[in-house]
Amino acid sequence: MVNIRGELREILVLLALFTAPIFAGTSPAGPAVLMISLAIRSTVFILVVLYIIDVRRRRTELLPRGPVSPGQIVAIPVTAIVLLGLSVAVRSLTRTIPALQGSTTAAQQIMQGLGDHSTLSILLLVIPAMVLVGYSEELFFRAYLIGQFRHLSLTPTRAVTAAAALFAMGHVGQGPAALLFAFLAALFLGVVWLRLPRIHVLALGHSVYNIASLLFAWDGQTPPVVLY
Repeated sequence: MVNIRGELREILVLLALFTAPIFAGTSPAGPAVLMISLAIRSTVFILVVLYIIDVRRRRTELLPRGPVSPGQIVAIPVTAIVLLGLSVAVRSLTRTIPALQGSTTAAQQIMQGLGDHSTLSILLLVIPAMVLVGYSEELFFRAYLIGQFRHLSLTPTRAVTAAAALFAMGHVGQGPAALLFAFLAALFLGVVWLRLPRIHVLALGHSVYNIASLLFAWDGQTPPVVLY
């Protein structure tokens, strides 16, 4: 028998752990410290989610394994490209809808702050942090959360939509454009997860997208929305 209260309580606790840093404010020490703190926070969150999955003995169910196929490898860049396309579309909307317009994007703030660092140091800060962020978000919002909602008897469509809404809430501190993009991106990623439940595909695709977003800002271009 499913303990609905216990399951919902567990979801809320993990969601609180994910969103708490948003309301704690940004670090005055600058973008370099932000990248390091993101990496540490994401690593801890990954370990917590994996621990809960293991305690509930649901790793096989929530994180299915199998041989790596060429299709899975191709799905990684395809996922990143689709996210880039969605992000560019949302960014275009911000130019026409005043309610979605905001100040300097998170990507621009980060890369402007890292402007005095060498290319190697920027890559060493950004790439590990964004990969860990990608894994932490996909592990929780796709593998764990959609699985939990399905365990609570939600249909696949409702499970993906509910997880997408919570994913968007987790990015509310990044402005209205990020909020809209996060919801649309989560719907797409949720559908991918239902069809191809392989954590590495989604996490790496998500990571490549975030890294590409930051590199757009580094090159002085108007970047897509970055999710972290």
